[in-house]
Amino acid sequence: MNIIEFLGWFGTCLYLLNHAYLSLYAKWRPPVYYWGNFLAAAALIVSSFVIASWQAVAINGFWAVISLLMIAGVSLRALPFTSYRLWLMIGVVAAIGTFALWRSPEKVWSIISWLAAITFGLSYLLFCAERLAPRHYQVANVVAALGCMPQLWIDLNYAVFFLEFAWALISARAVYKRYKEMHLID
Repeated sequence: MNIIEFLGWFGTCLYLLNHAYLSLYAKWRPPVYYWGNFLAAAALIVSSFVIASWQAVAINGFWAVISLLMIAGVSLRALPFTSYRLWLMIGVVAAIGTFALWRSPEKVWSIISWLAAITFGLSYLLFCAERLAPRHYQVANVVAALGCMPQLWIDLNYAVFFLEFAWALISARAVYKRYKEMHLID
C-alpha cells in the first residue's frame, strides 16, 4: 500500500467513525465531529485528486471548508438563503443533467454522481446551519452516498466507494432509529 492509498483508507475510516459518532451517539460534541470531518476530508482530497476522482475531491473540499468554518465558530445560520432555494437549485441541476443525459447517454453515472455530490454538500451545509433536521440530513446522506457509488467504482476509487457504502448503511440505521423514536401515541 502506498501513501496515497493509505490516506484514502485513513480518511475513509475516520469519516466512518465520525459519522457513526454523530448518527448513533446522542451526546456528540460539535468540535470533535467537525475536526474529524476536516481531517478525513483533507486525507480524501489528496488521495482522490491523485487518481482524478473529481466528485470525491469536490465533496471533500466542500466538507473541509464547512468544517473549518464550524471549527472557527462561524455561524452559518445567518446565510441569506433558505433550504427551499437550495433544493430548487438541485432541481435545476437535475434538469440540466437530464438534458445532458439525453444528449450523451455515456455520461449517466457522472451526472448522477455530480448530483449526489451537490446533495452531499448542500445537506451538510444546511445541517451545519441548523436548517435541516438530523433525520432529513441522514436521508439525504443515504441518497447521496448511493448516487456516488457507481462513478467511484468506475474511477477505481475503492476507499471512497467503501466509504459511501458504509455511509449509506450508517445513515439508513440512523433514519430507522429516529423513525422508531417517533411516537404518535404514547
